[in-house]
Amino acid sequence: MTAKDLYTEVTSQIVNALEAGNLPPWRKPWVAGGGFLPLRHSGVAYRGVNTIILWIQAELMGYASSTWLTFKQAIEYGGCVKKGEKSTAILWCEPITKKDTADDGTEGEERFWISKVYRVFNADQCSGLPEKFQTKPEHPLDPSQRIEHADTFIKNTAAVIKHAGGSAYYRPSDDTITLPPFESFESPEGYAGTALHELSHWTGAMHRLGRIKCEKPTKDEYAREEIVAELSSVFVCAALGIAPADMGEHAAYIKHWVAAMKEDPKYLFSAASKAQASADYLFGLQPKD
Repeated sequence: MTAKDLYTEVTSQIVNALEAGNLPPWRKPWVAGGGFLPLRHSGVAYRGVNTIILWIQAELMGYASSTWLTFKQAIEYGGCVKKGEKSTAILWCEPITKKDTADDGTEGEERFWISKVYRVFNADQCSGLPEKFQTKPEHPLDPSQRIEHADTFIKNTAAVIKHAGGSAYYRPSDDTITLPPFESFESPEGYAGTALHELSHWTGAMHRLGRIKCEKPTKDEYAREEIVAELSSVFVCAALGIAPADMGEHAAYIKHWVAAMKEDPKYLFSAASKAQASADYLFGLQPKD
C-alpha cells in the first residue's frame, strides 16, 4: 500500500460514516474506549492523522488495549502476533532537506516531506506480551481532578477569555475568546471542551500559527478552520482525559467536509497535521516540569 492508497482508504471510510449520519469517527472512542490516545510500544502517543486512524480501528475491532506495535516489536517484547491477525496501515513522514547551488554560486535549501506506509498491530492481536500491554490503563483522573486540570491548562495559555452571552467564538480583530458563562453549560466537561475548541481557533492567529488570514473568511475557509479546531480540541481533550464538547453547530460543516474529502483525499490528513500543530502550540504554553 502506498501513502496515496492510505489517503484514499481512510478518507473513504470516514466519508461513508459521515454520509450514514454517524458522528465523526474520531469521536466514537469517547463512548467505546474512553478517549485515550493510542500509544506506541514505548508509551509515547501517536500524533496527527495516525491518532484518528488507530482510534477508528480500535473502535471498529473492539480492542481494549491502547498500545500498538509492529510485527518485529512484538517479537522483541517476547510475544508474537496471533495467526490470522491483520495489521493496520498508518503513515510515517520524514522531513528531507535538499541543498542547492544556484547559477550565481549562492547556496540554498529545499525542505520537503517523504511519506511512507507502515503497519502495526494492537496489543490485543498479540500473545505473550508483557501484562502492561494487555489492558487499557486506568483513567488517570477522577472528574473533579480532570476539570481542575483542564481549567489550569486553559489559564496557562494566557488567552483573553470573556464570559458573556450564549455563543462561543474567537474574534481575530481583538484576539479574544468569548464563552457563555460557566453556569450555562450542562457539565464542566462541556465548558472545558468548548474553551479548548475556541483556543484551537486562537492558535490560528497570524502572530501565532498563521492559519486565520482575514477577519471575514469565505465559507470554504471557515469550514476548513472548523475541522482543524475540531480535531485539535479532540486531541487536547484526549491528552487531558476529558470528554470533548458536544459538536453543536459544528455539525453543520460536516456536509462541507464530506464534499472536500471526496474532492481531495489528503484534505483530512492536511487538517490533522495543522490540528496537531495547534495542540502542540497549546501544550507548549504550559509550564515545564
